[in-house]
Amino acid sequence: MTKKKLLRFLLKIFSVLAFIVVCIFALFLAYGYQYNLADRHVQKTSIIDIANRSKNVRIFLDNQFIGDELPYQIKGVLAGNHFLSVEKQGYLNWSRRILVQDDLVFKIGDLLLFPANLDAIVKPVSTFLGDARFFAAKNVLVVVRPQQDLLTVISFEDDGSTKETEVSFKAADILDVKILQGEHLLISFRDKSFIWLQINANRMAHFSLPAGVTNPGAINPQLSISNQSLYYSYNKGLYRVPFDKLVGFGLKPGQKNELSAYLLRSGIEQFALAQRDIYFLAEGVLFKSDLDGKNVTVPHLFLQHFTDLALLPADNGAYLVLRSAVERDLYFIDQNSVRFVTHALLDRPLLNEEGQILYATVDGSSVFFDPAAKQQKFVHQFQGDFRLINWFSTHFIFEQNGSFYLSDLDFSNVNAFRMNDKPVTFFPKQRKLFYLSENKLKVLAFD
Repeated sequence: MTKKKLLRFLLKIFSVLAFIVVCIFALFLAYGYQYNLADRHVQKTSIIDIANRSKNVRIFLDNQFIGDELPYQIKGVLAGNHFLSVEKQGYLNWSRRILVQDDLVFKIGDLLLFPANLDAIVKPVSTFLGDARFFAAKNVLVVVRPQQDLLTVISFEDDGSTKETEVSFKAADILDVKILQGEHLLISFRDKSFIWLQINANRMAHFSLPAGVTNPGAINPQLSISNQSLYYSYNKGLYRVPFDKLVGFGLKPGQKNELSAYLLRSGIEQFALAQRDIYFLAEGVLFKSDLDGKNVTVPHLFLQHFTDLALLPADNGAYLVLRSAVERDLYFIDQNSVRFVTHALLDRPLLNEEGQILYATVDGSSVFFDPAAKQQKFVHQFQGDFRLINWFSTHFIFEQNGSFYLSDLDFSNVNAFRMNDKPVTFFPKQRKLFYLSENKLKVLAFD
């Protein structure tokens, strides 16, 4: 073999070996490995995946600049503690200490940049006269407007928009408005009559309930959309009136209000509706039945000695708040089990769209509970008086010492609502936060 052929042969072998080495090295990097020259050993790395969207930002990992737009994946991150921060002009800095584990993707989906000047981004939505009265629920604001003889229903849609519906009423005669499931309203009047109003279907029924009942809260009215009925309690009886029987119920001249025809069960102290069931207390014991008041069962032998009952329905089950003479207990109930969550509940828990809750206990602890993951996570130990207000995306709003704050569940980014307005009620939707201040409805748009 001549020198020229030998050289060509060796060059081919070297090219093949170089190609193999490069492929191995590429696979080595692709699978998240890197060689530590100082320690002379191979290390497995991880990825930090920031899912939120925002442009013109500055992303830092351990004080090193790494990118300027979200979403962003930080690859080749060694296991251990790291400090992640994001900056953007006009917004307060966001930061969090994170613990990255070997060969696992660390996901961040709750990055929320808080505006530095809230007053600069506030936009008006609606303004009402000084005599307006307001009634609020999760996604609905009802405005009673006596001077215009109007009742305005503002619905906060999932896409962050609002929908206003106006209904002509003798608004000065309205005593109270109870917002029931969906866009159903139960309106009580000074003449002791009621109107059930379904806004989105333009349905209405004028009726009366038992003599002496002038406040909807006194009879605990609740609606079953699947059963098309109004349920209420009166003199330890549980009653159900189908929607098609409500028109003129108890109002027609000479009509005798035959309550017995609508009685489901007697001896009821409190009740609450779930999607397919009725939970009720009788002699301090918790029972469950179907929506017809039949097939009565005891969910758990130890659920007794209670005096009050409240229910938060969720798609995957229901949360029951049971009050005894000593404390309030919280349980999660699905079709298969009853799960104890906590004793000494301070106030009504905050329920989000995923069926998760944030609750507070009398000792000042705030805890996040996820029934699907069977996980409880301690959030923060509050000192002094405080109140959990509402969810906002993956964050929550709380009040303390007369001021409102927004926090993530790590309690690593807590920002005060410093603004000229004094919010009264919040309506969070997507990255918009609607709020009522005095007689004005306004909105804040977050990045």
